[in-house]
Amino acid sequence: MNTELPKKRLFNSRKRLLSALMLPLMSGMANAECTTGDFSAAEESVLGAYIAYYGRPADPAGLSFWAGELQNNGGDLSGIIEAFGNSPEFEERFGSLEARELVDNLFVQLFGRSADEAGLNFWVEQYENGLSLQAISLEILGGARNDDQTIINNRLSVSQHYVAGLDGKTVITAPSGNDLADLIAGVTVDTATSSSACSSVDTLIAQATTGGGTGPGTASYVAENKELKGDFTESVTLESGEIYGIDGEVNFLEGTTLTIPAGTKLFGMSGSSYLAINRGAKIMAQGTRDNPIVFTSAEDIVGTAGQNDQGQWGGLTILGQSTNNKGERTYEAGTQKYGPKDGVTIEDDNSGVLEYVMIKYSGFEVEVDKELNGLSLGSVGSGTTLNNIAIIGSADDGIELWGGTVNVNNLYVYNAGDDSLDTDQGYTGTLDNVLVQQVVVDDEIDSRAIEADSFDEIEAGDPIAMPTLRNATLDTIGRAIRLREGTGYVFDNVQVNVKQSSADPASESYNQDIAAIRISDDVTFNGANIIVLDGGLGIKNEAVELSVSDSAAGDITANGLIANGKGLYRDQATADYFAALTNVHATVGISGDMVDEGLLDSDGSAFQAEVASDNILAGADKAQFDWAIQSSEDKPVEFLEGDITQDMTLSNANQYAINGEVNVIAPATLTIEAGTTLFGVTGSSYLAVNRGAKIIADGTAAQPIVFTSAQDVAGQNTGDEQGQWGGLTILGQSTNNRGERTYEAGTQKYGPMDGVTIEDDNSGILRYVVVKYSGFEVEKDKELNGISLGSVGSGTIIENIASIGSADDGIEFWGGTVSVNGLYIYNAGDDSLDTDQGYTGTMENVFVEQNIVDDEVDSRVIEADGLNETDVAELMSKPVLVNAILNAKGRAIRLREGTGYVFNNVQVTITDSTDADTAAIRISNQNTFDQAQIETAGAGLAIKNTVNASAIYRDADTEAYFNGLSNVFVDDNTTLDVTEYDRSWIPGWTK
Repeated sequence: MNTELPKKRLFNSRKRLLSALMLPLMSGMANAECTTGDFSAAEESVLGAYIAYYGRPADPAGLSFWAGELQNNGGDLSGIIEAFGNSPEFEERFGSLEARELVDNLFVQLFGRSADEAGLNFWVEQYENGLSLQAISLEILGGARNDDQTIINNRLSVSQHYVAGLDGKTVITAPSGNDLADLIAGVTVDTATSSSACSSVDTLIAQATTGGGTGPGTASYVAENKELKGDFTESVTLESGEIYGIDGEVNFLEGTTLTIPAGTKLFGMSGSSYLAINRGAKIMAQGTRDNPIVFTSAEDIVGTAGQNDQGQWGGLTILGQSTNNKGERTYEAGTQKYGPKDGVTIEDDNSGVLEYVMIKYSGFEVEVDKELNGLSLGSVGSGTTLNNIAIIGSADDGIELWGGTVNVNNLYVYNAGDDSLDTDQGYTGTLDNVLVQQVVVDDEIDSRAIEADSFDEIEAGDPIAMPTLRNATLDTIGRAIRLREGTGYVFDNVQVNVKQSSADPASESYNQDIAAIRISDDVTFNGANIIVLDGGLGIKNEAVELSVSDSAAGDITANGLIANGKGLYRDQATADYFAALTNVHATVGISGDMVDEGLLDSDGSAFQAEVASDNILAGADKAQFDWAIQSSEDKPVEFLEGDITQDMTLSNANQYAINGEVNVIAPATLTIEAGTTLFGVTGSSYLAVNRGAKIIADGTAAQPIVFTSAQDVAGQNTGDEQGQWGGLTILGQSTNNRGERTYEAGTQKYGPMDGVTIEDDNSGILRYVVVKYSGFEVEKDKELNGISLGSVGSGTIIENIASIGSADDGIEFWGGTVSVNGLYIYNAGDDSLDTDQGYTGTMENVFVEQNIVDDEVDSRVIEADGLNETDVAELMSKPVLVNAILNAKGRAIRLREGTGYVFNNVQVTITDSTDADTAAIRISNQNTFDQAQIETAGAGLAIKNTVNASAIYRDADTEAYFNGLSNVFVDDNTTLDVTEYDRSWIPGWTK
């Protein structure tokens, strides 16, 4: 019986179809080995739709949502099926399929078989007439009979087993949709296959709920992807010197340890990415002075972060079980808990070690007024070791401590946008040897070097916050310290320097806005202890603007010093409080803005009050921060964008980001110093030297010029990547047998201009230049190459160049007469050497190594074209290849469309093959034989096929052609004496 051609009346009765066919189909379908739960009719309908459309079981959240939608829609799945089917998952897995493949895939996912031809044609016609694939899936499912019905019953039993198995469990790492689809695909009419699948489901569920396996949240995933992602229930050790991405919110859960060796870098892959070491977990991040551990942003990794940038990713969070005067708390940027657990506090709780750790460009704003900090510490105990920490460019607080007893030694906070040191919720530890430098602050949120809180009326206030700050220098902008909500504080050898302020001297609130210190809330005065030990507290305000008009007016003292109290305290209560303390050294500084020109010294110069030097304290030992103050040895990055219309020189003191399509326009010359690195910011970024312009990229073996990808600059590449950015394009006015042409990846012109050809056209110099990881596909069948040369003339010098990891061609010549001496091509995805449109230059001293090739595009080490009926026949392509080693995978050489070629001492070896077509050489198209001149010279051409020794020629015509040439060797015993091109000059390259 044909079950695939239901009558058209079914299209208008889907609600009846589902109630009459799908529900009986699913009832009582479980076998003894697969456990099912108590599923509603709506849930059973959704389970069937998931298999039909996605080929996998429903995830519990998706099942719950769509079953609810179905109930709200009166049980009519057709009413929600359109929205159900529009998902990123479907687009990723099936979005590229054609109509016949899409329809046939429904049958495969439901019944494990392809559709018969009549049924397939029927449904494809319906699809092309506007019936959605989602609706078709319902019709096919409803029409299941006999074996088809048995198979879908078995598959649904596995789906129910999966959902029931997850009931009541916490999923740490969800199984991938592909893994689940593979399980379903193995279920047939035989119930033994569903039993086996349910057993495999049990394994997946165990991994999902314990963190095992190889997905996100596992050590295997980290090792393979160099990326931290998800929730970890197992410990992970990173590799020294590697760079790891932090993808989204990453949690190390209770009982786990993250070990990070010296010299390792981690970066936030997005703004909201952050790393949280949860209560009961540990981090062992032990860097050294020479090899610190760096947490930073993706922008910093690729070199586009500025010195004073902020907020490019989340930050590092550590949560413990130590003291907190608000009890157990929930982390404000997430759902993690910290503080007492089940009423138990561990004062000396141990969350691990941070030693020589730098955190850069953090503090991303998750939502309004909900920012992450550079380093967030929630109830971290005194058993934790924090030594030599640098926090640079947090958009919110540099370091924030909510409760806890942990001590921090040698702390450097640079350019925190809000508070540099923020303590709260009963923190009682010590911060020793601290250097704070404010740069870019947010006046709207009352930014300070220190903000300290403790409790309010509704809190128990036990313990009261009582941080100790010892041996510290705080260089601030405007306001420096705010103590509030009952906090205590101990100062010991702390020097506060208010360097400048954005406060308006004309404002009525200027005296308050400029003040260095403010104590707020009565409970602070009533319950807190602010103590200054023998080391003292020095307060110097260099930013206050005074109107000094009369030495007797009280602005200056009798000995010429600025009177204490100006610009120091926010209000009288604060001033009185500090006046009662000992060891407070208060000074208002002096600058050019504070000079009264009307008050002159005896020699006629303007009077300037002096600062009492004995009021300035030693503060921090800044020598301890040498490793961090010079926070990056990376070269500054400058952007290349748009059109370059004037001469420009790129210095090797910088790196250069090629952002989008960048054109050098005639008559400009782009000069690139030896040792310079340029990288593509995005996939479609590329550099084009236009016709009439020049590039002078004259590197040396010791200082080559490198064009590469942002990923490579970030240290993420392993060596075999392809297609991460565009590439280098040079266009000239030399020969082309098709006349003036338009560059296939853009709108630029090359070849004859106004009918004029310049055979020896000069486009500049490429010498010791490497182009890596290029060949991005701009659109389907429109890729950029590693190095693209359009009608480049013989006046151009190209020597010692390398193209590594182009997803398309390694180097492509469209016409032109330029020659290349010293050429290395590795891992071109399409053709390594591609010539066309009448190219007649010479390539000498060449080494080609294929690695990852694209069989779908007929990849070769050589592809050569010449002309067709519309081309100028006298400008036939005839490249010359001298002293070359070509190591190919599968097919090696294809000569077509009338091309000539000269092979002079060329060794071709097929070392491996990815498909059955291993023939080394193919000549195609009759005009190749009729008009081309394929020749050998010197030692000739040797071809060795190690995969299939007899597979040399693609066909009899090709064999006959080459048999007519001299010095062509096709036996396994002949190896020509070709000197392998020395590519040791390529930096960091060993292949």
